[in-house]
Amino acid sequence: MDDTGVVSEPAGLALTIGGATPGRLTFSERSPLSGAVVSCLATLELPDQMVARMRVDESGGTFFVGLVEMFDDLAADWRRARGELSWGSLEGELGLVSSADSLGHITFAVWLTIDPVVPWRVHGAVVVEAGALEGLAQEAHGFFRH
Repeated sequence: MDDTGVVSEPAGLALTIGGATPGRLTFSERSPLSGAVVSCLATLELPDQMVARMRVDESGGTFFVGLVEMFDDLAADWRRARGELSWGSLEGELGLVSSADSLGHITFAVWLTIDPVVPWRVHGAVVVEAGALEGLAQEAHGFFRH
């Protein structure tokens, strides 16, 4: 437990979006407070390119509610995502923008801001099949406790 009362949970529990190609975004090492997740580690893996990690803190915001709602909206009607759905963390450490093609591939453009002073930002793409969205939304509820 740190001095704010936030307890980091043990490794092992994670939410992964995407597969090996073109990339994967994993949320892990969540820190819950009063039943909601206030921060977690976001890891963007881009095979044969790089792995970037950044702690994302939503303690002054909505505790990832908007991100969970984005996954719910996509699961309910992925075709609507032909426009764009987006979510960004309160401090801008992480952002996602989704789009869909007519074949049911949902692409998440992802960015991690590693150093806001410089600013150094990593961009990548993560692809999910439309059929996996309902499971992803359920896993997001479980991981972020919403």
